[in-house]
Amino acid sequence: MRIGIDARQLSGQVVGTGRALLSVLRVWAKERFPHEVVLYASRPPRLDFSNPYRVQTGLGSARWLGGSLWLQTELPLLARRDRPDVFWATTDILPLPLAGKVPCLLTVHDLGYYQIPELLSPYVRAVYRLFFRASLERADRIIVTTSAVREDLAGRGIDAKKIRVVPHGITRLDDRGAQTALGSLDKPPQAPGLPKDYFLFVGHLRPNKNIERTLLAFKDFLARLGPGPKPSLLLAGGRTATDSGIFRLLDDPALAPHVRYLGYVEDARLEQLYRRALAFVTVSTYEGFGLPFLEAMAHGAPVVAPTLPTAEEVCGDAALYADPADARAVQDAFAKIWENPELREDLKRRGAARAALFTWESAAAKVRKLLEEIARPS
Repeated sequence: MRIGIDARQLSGQVVGTGRALLSVLRVWAKERFPHEVVLYASRPPRLDFSNPYRVQTGLGSARWLGGSLWLQTELPLLARRDRPDVFWATTDILPLPLAGKVPCLLTVHDLGYYQIPELLSPYVRAVYRLFFRASLERADRIIVTTSAVREDLAGRGIDAKKIRVVPHGITRLDDRGAQTALGSLDKPPQAPGLPKDYFLFVGHLRPNKNIERTLLAFKDFLARLGPGPKPSLLLAGGRTATDSGIFRLLDDPALAPHVRYLGYVEDARLEQLYRRALAFVTVSTYEGFGLPFLEAMAHGAPVVAPTLPTAEEVCGDAALYADPADARAVQDAFAKIWENPELREDLKRRGAARAALFTWESAAAKVRKLLEEIARPS
């Protein structure tokens, strides 16, 4: 069987949806996957791939088309030439010209287009307005990562019978495996020393991550401490077109000595950050899943999470929760972690047990089964 996969997210910094796809591919490679896989990317990926993977990057038209239009134009042409028996669209949108000609599996990571449209850029809203609903309706099967997203989709008229919940898993960064089939990401540069005590945020600096309110809550928390040692807050993640307010806050004299923006952080460095953190803190206003919550728990960081159905589904009883709309609640969460070593140790223990329930081996097996179920006969 030949499987086509949208792998555009492996071409740049591998974050979010790219990490999820890469983790599944690593499991398949480690297990000697029996099917041929063609990875379609608008630009060459940063990784080297070998059997069972073949990369198809086409004619370079993405330079002027953009990734979303490339998905609808050149990718279908390439796929028709390769004649895949099934196609896996990994980032919310199908290459619609393939739908109906090739059985399609669609992964929907979140419903931000419906839930927080005002926080998306005009370009992203336009892309989703053109292609998202049609993709949901024409997919043969849909993968979502939480039951909360499944219920939301079904409530919007999408056939619940074709929606499957496949949670993300954990890749322990010291045991990636499958290196004969997949190369490593670029080695990170030598990192500067870390502060002794710090809280950690990991993720793109998007509006739904609620970072401005988090910074204001952290500022008020620092003011509560009075004289003496104070912890830091480290922000790790890529910049976005909407993060100017965050960087204005970073210039605040009360925050500047205690908050550091690290930029995008590679895997090996990220593990160090998790392991040494007082807590991982993300109080988003919306999450489709929240993979960094799992990563933090797996690597020994207590977790402060938002009171959202998706976050609660992922973290269970292994997190300290705060209302993302209440800056005082976020401030109090910082204080509880800082003042209570016993709470930190309890959250670490609970987090390790919770993270162990989520594996990429399980996710990869479920994806493979769905692809085999809907594939046309070879």
